[in-house]
Amino acid sequence: MKAKVICDGRGNGGTGARAAVLILENGEQFEKAEKLDATTNIVAEHLAIQLGMELAVDHGVTDLLIWNDSQTPVKHILGDYQVKMDHLKPIVEKTWDMRSSFEKFSIEWVPRAKTKLADSLCREIDPSS
Repeated sequence: MKAKVICDGRGNGGTGARAAVLILENGEQFEKAEKLDATTNIVAEHLAIQLGMELAVDHGVTDLLIWNDSQTPVKHILGDYQVKMDHLKPIVEKTWDMRSSFEKFSIEWVPRAKTKLADSLCREIDPSS
């Protein structure tokens, strides 16, 4: 089954959130958002991507496209940017491992306007983020 996940993460001093919206090829839509402990924006974005992947696995997706509006995590996952920060290495490695859950996997950077639904879910679950 083919699907797209729209992901967003928010982090700043003292708070954080992640959200994902799964859209199946038949149009069905599933949403999930979680409050995070204090984290950075980049970590929250990476964790949002993982949340989207988990949501896709839970719904039997085999061909996944992920949209995210943060270039750094997208380029980490694509291998275009080296992961230099030690705290990010295990997070990115987990995402790389999670790719094997899918027959086809792709991730794209998209403008923020295309991730508004996931962003609004983050803001609902953590208004201070």
